[in-house]
Amino acid sequence: MFKTKGSTWSLRQRLTAFLFLLILLLWTFSAGLIYRLSEKESNELFDASLSETANLLLFLSHHEFQEIPEGSPPDFDSEMGLTDQYLSFQLWDDSNRLRYKSTNAPSRPLAPLDHTGFSWQTIQHSKVRVYNHTSPDGHIRVLISDSIKHRQEISAHFLQNLLLFTLFMMPLSYLAVRAIVQRSLGSIKKAVSDVNQLEVHRIEQVSTDYLPNEIKPLVNALNMALERIQRGLNREKRFTADAAHELRTPLAAVQTNVQLLQKIRTQTNEDEREILDDIQTAVSRCSRLITQLLTLSKSESVQAELHDWGTVDAIELIHEAASTELHSAEKKGVTLTLPDMEEGPKTVTGSRIMLILLLRNLINNAIQYNHSGGQVKVEIGTSDQQTYTLAVRDDGRGIAPENRSKVFDRFYRENGHIVSGSGLGLSICQEVAKLHDTKIQISDGLNGQGVAFCFDLEKAD
Repeated sequence: MFKTKGSTWSLRQRLTAFLFLLILLLWTFSAGLIYRLSEKESNELFDASLSETANLLLFLSHHEFQEIPEGSPPDFDSEMGLTDQYLSFQLWDDSNRLRYKSTNAPSRPLAPLDHTGFSWQTIQHSKVRVYNHTSPDGHIRVLISDSIKHRQEISAHFLQNLLLFTLFMMPLSYLAVRAIVQRSLGSIKKAVSDVNQLEVHRIEQVSTDYLPNEIKPLVNALNMALERIQRGLNREKRFTADAAHELRTPLAAVQTNVQLLQKIRTQTNEDEREILDDIQTAVSRCSRLITQLLTLSKSESVQAELHDWGTVDAIELIHEAASTELHSAEKKGVTLTLPDMEEGPKTVTGSRIMLILLLRNLINNAIQYNHSGGQVKVEIGTSDQQTYTLAVRDDGRGIAPENRSKVFDRFYRENGHIVSGSGLGLSICQEVAKLHDTKIQISDGLNGQGVAFCFDLEKAD
């Protein structure tokens, strides 16, 4: 029953087994004690019955002695109303002559005549209980016996009923113990459920109000560990934000100086122009990385109760997010198709700022990783009665199926891509999706080419 190190075991099963075993032991002890006490009480009742029967015999037979001739003693048990097969009796006079006896009684004394009271005797290989009693005048002595088999049969019948009752009660006791243990451990299941709902974006203290005192120290220790984790995450977010802010200013200055240098050096030779272009590209990439780090830091620190959380028009969101990418699409030679504003409002619940950020990143990725003459299509459809499905599809080079689960990892970039980027865009999108209790799914793009990013949003009431 005791588990070795490294093995798993169930507290509920162990408590149920221990408690049921304890009840079984207590029940067995109680049943044995009850049986012994009942047997003792039964013997006392039998002895009292023998005593009363002996007094009755003395009373009934007192006047009969004068009418009984000497010689062979008659059998008068039927005449005197004593027909019990287990009882036998004898009546002796003061001369130690047998004057009366039951049919099943022997001719010799059932017990020594000089011994009065109760005694155990063996008659015809059978153990009997004998009561020896003398009349007040001393002329009549009655010996009455009761077979031990009678008492044993009654005790066995009582024990049988007790065992049947035990067999009936034991399954009920087990079910009762199991139900009590399960109910007692219900608070632990609730604590486990609360812990399972914890997320990086929403680390909350696990309530101990409903927990038993034995479990509270463990949950309190868990809450302290969660608090330390939360402080560490907050330090990491502050460091990311601070580092991004510190880097943003000098990079902006470098970018401005490079742009100014490009304008004033009109006679720059080809090698210098190429170097300046490389510097400009590197600085632009670093600026974009810093912007995305700041965005990611903000999205991770946003809780469910966003300030701008409410009802927004999904079609309007799509057009607003795409408006900043129209120039990129035109420059790249990509056709950007959006839902018609005349389709009517399709309202969803969420954060306007965060949803625009999500859509803008997906549209930007679809454009940047597409080819000249490609297409990017943003769609909105009805998933079910409760949600709308938004999708950004393209017909670019797509993402290999084995890499689709990795693209949401931070700083991940698929091999072979020549487009500059930091690998944070899709990670930011997934973080925003989580804030809206949804998840971005990846599927094939337009006409079986490219890739599609889809996610559901809850319809507004």
